[in-house]
Amino acid sequence: MTTATAAIDENAALRSELARALAETGRTATAMAHTVAENKALKLLVEKLTLEMATLKKRLFGRQSEGSDHLDLQPWLFDVTTIEIEAPPPSDTNAPTAPAAPVKKPRGQPQRMVLPDNLPVITETISPPADQIEGLVKIGVETSDRLAYSATSSRAWA
Repeated sequence: MTTATAAIDENAALRSELARALAETGRTATAMAHTVAENKALKLLVEKLTLEMATLKKRLFGRQSEGSDHLDLQPWLFDVTTIEIEAPPPSDTNAPTAPAAPVKKPRGQPQRMVLPDNLPVITETISPPADQIEGLVKIGVETSDRLAYSATSSRAWA
């Protein structure tokens, strides 16, 4: 009977070991499912942040960067590491300095060139027929200068 008792004890020990292994497997599976879900959430976050960073780079460096002065984007926004920069030592007052770039004046409205006085001027008046003028009041005159070119001469229309 000692063999039967030993077999029963060994069977009970194996059953308790199996129950412990199943419980451990269940905890491991739960932890693994949690890790997989967290991994998926982090991948989505990385994708979102990558897209956002690409959008910010496009705004900062892209075609619309000239019109987006209102955006407060800093060049260091995309650096992975931050580097501490020490202040430069005071410059020597006798040292030559680079000349400053010239400042361009803003362009104004383009002006028309005045036609020279030596060009022949032709005055053309366009009036409605006499029977349509009755009861009308002259409210103004419109004039324009136009340079006409023909193969034989140049003349100004007034």
